[in-house]
Amino acid sequence: MPETGRRLFRIGLAFALVLPAQLAASGVTSLLLTWRNPAGSRALTLSADPAHAMLAVAGLLILTVGWVMAEAALIAEDNAQIV
Repeated sequence: MPETGRRLFRIGLAFALVLPAQLAASGVTSLLLTWRNPAGSRALTLSADPAHAMLAVAGLLILTVGWVMAEAALIAEDNAQIV
């Protein structure tokens, strides 16, 4: 059972990292596309999509559920050994 919680935690972490990855990718892409422009016309642009932000929020919720499930499974194992 703790494995299920760990898997949910990893899935939530992957979802939560979508927004920072998208921000980094948009910044790197804008730098690469304007690299050869003359000085003063190069640009660093960061763009965030609301859908990616919602996916990150959902990922944080899944991450929390996974963490709680993993902790609950450890507590259940501990209680099973006592009784």
